[in-house]
Amino acid sequence: MDNTTTTPEYLFESSWEVCNKVGGIYTVLSTKAHTLQRSFKDKLIFIGPDVWTDTNAPDFIEDDVLFADWKTYTKTTENLKVKVGRWNVPGTPPVILVDFKPFFKEKDSFFFSMWESFRVDSIHAYGDYDESCIFAYAVGKVIESFIIFTSWKTKRLPLCSMNGCWEWVRSTSKNNSPPSQRSSRHTPHLSAVPSPETTKPCMLIWMATTATRWPGS
Repeated sequence: MDNTTTTPEYLFESSWEVCNKVGGIYTVLSTKAHTLQRSFKDKLIFIGPDVWTDTNAPDFIEDDVLFADWKTYTKTTENLKVKVGRWNVPGTPPVILVDFKPFFKEKDSFFFSMWESFRVDSIHAYGDYDESCIFAYAVGKVIESFIIFTSWKTKRLPLCSMNGCWEWVRSTSKNNSPPSQRSSRHTPHLSAVPSPETTKPCMLIWMATTATRWPGS
């Protein structure tokens, strides 16, 4: 067995409460950010929802230099609406806020793909998770775009790790991110700081509502 561990080049942390204080998850996220930032520096990237439209979140510091090339790429090629800056918490980690609302037009086809691939039945549900899932879908789009753009610049795929929050957000965002050179970790309610080292880049089984795994893993 190969027990080699590899530190990922990028660690993505996604949550509804990134720069968007709702409850206790915000506190856990903002306090663990300082610890992770010491290990990853600006390779730790938080992704949250842009629910502030034309105004900035109170604890969001916009940075026009940070990931500037990628941000230009998202506007001209991906049609992603993102704000890039830093989270005004200890460690001031990089943060990407994504406007997920435009992706509601893709909701039906996306939910069908979840049914087709994992038998997740959304028809008989109440629909109260729609906003969360579409945000997660947008998170996957952001990570996909970032990794592809980075691979073009470096001529190789970077090793990345994703750490998610809520089960339904975690599973849907993972379903929409690129599979190569990636590992993932799901921390329910972000109750612990994950180790900065992950196993070799493979498709890991994760705990999620779907209780499924990536095809081919």
